[in-house]
Amino acid sequence: MTAPLSSTSKQATTDVAVELSHSQPPPPLPFELQGIITPDTWETRVHAIVAVTSRYSRPTFERIYLMFGILVTLVISVAAYYFSLRELENTGNNSDANVWYARFISLGVTIATWVVLFFPVTLWKYMGKVRIKKILARWSQDDIRTIPPYAAGPEWRLTPPGLFRDAIILAVTVPVKPRKSNFQPDANLPPYIGPASEPLPPYRYLKMNHWSKDISGGTRYGDIPIYSDSKNIF
Repeated sequence: MTAPLSSTSKQATTDVAVELSHSQPPPPLPFELQGIITPDTWETRVHAIVAVTSRYSRPTFERIYLMFGILVTLVISVAAYYFSLRELENTGNNSDANVWYARFISLGVTIATWVVLFFPVTLWKYMGKVRIKKILARWSQDDIRTIPPYAAGPEWRLTPPGLFRDAIILAVTVPVKPRKSNFQPDANLPPYIGPASEPLPPYRYLKMNHWSKDISGGTRYGDIPIYSDSKNIF
């Protein structure tokens, strides 16, 4: 028994990406979003998302803190290695074993240093990511209330600034409205297609209309006189 055939249709979409910055005014409303949100709503959303993102993202501070963390980790790990190696050598154990013990101690100190230095920053970034997701989800819910029923709404995404990028990337996936076909009743026909011409009259009416009598009594077909032989009795 064969399974019934099924067809799935996927709606076409387009992606719009906009760069935002806290030091620059909001960009104008993209053309693809016109008709979905108003310019005032767009400006309000841009101000809100830039304010929240800037609160949980400081690229300059993060670069300096990363360099500071790497330097501190390197110094502490090296100091822990030599300090533990010297203490182990005073115990009189095997020198090769002392080297491995010192390496393990240095590795443990390094991991502990990473946790102490970078865990607060990671938690801070995670809290900002969660808050941004909630804001984008609220935007999607607000858009669903304004669009027609059974219509797909825009999908909002945001990429916060990173260590080597200061701009905020706001991306929106917008459904593309299908174009009307020329076979649809409400479609606009091309300019080279004019209105339908009136139908021609029947053949008998056309024949009778073109045959007429001349002033002199002769027969005419339109503007062409018809001459006949008067001797022909037929």
